[in-house]
Amino acid sequence: MATQKKNDPSTRDRLLDVAEELFTEHGFDGVSVRDITEAADVRLASVNYHFKTKHNLFVEVIKRRADVLNEDRREALGAIELDTVSPREGVAAVARAFIDPMYRRSTQGDPGWKNYCRLIAQQAALRSSSEQTARSFNPVALEVIAKLQQVLPELDDRQAHYALQYLIGAMIYIFAENERLDILSDGAYSSHELESLCRDMVTFVTGGILAIVEN
Repeated sequence: MATQKKNDPSTRDRLLDVAEELFTEHGFDGVSVRDITEAADVRLASVNYHFKTKHNLFVEVIKRRADVLNEDRREALGAIELDTVSPREGVAAVARAFIDPMYRRSTQGDPGWKNYCRLIAQQAALRSSSEQTARSFNPVALEVIAKLQQVLPELDDRQAHYALQYLIGAMIYIFAENERLDILSDGAYSSHELESLCRDMVTFVTGGILAIVEN
């Protein structure tokens, strides 16, 4: 096993990368600290040194890429010029501001982004992990809700919160790339066709949100 200095920053990054992959494949409870350190080829004490506990390591796995997505989304939301767009164009712009950062990171970022997208989808189904996910993503989620209500003033608070849930649900399912589409279509279509899936998802979500206020 390679000897690592305790203050070597690459050790921390390697632990995060390996933990992200293993948590994605096996879940939090299915992975031990020893599994992580052996796969990362570092000393067992490295997790304690850098993160104190496995839980803290998991928190940092979620947080480090959430911070990147949050920054991307805030920038995209801030670029929307509400005075120059129709309600439909505005809703679509908000949807793209939320979806496009994950699309770009998943398709153009380091390979760990694929694991992260799957991990977020996995965690979304677990009530026990909702608190950490909330801390990482809720501030920007509330900004998305506020922007939707600026675009559609008639969208009340309940409807706006529901609209975001529909947007999140569609997004995390698509970016999980779980190959359900491949199986269902007998290979005619692929869950990995993210460009066309995201384009249609924006259209689908936009139409759905507009329909909420029309009914």
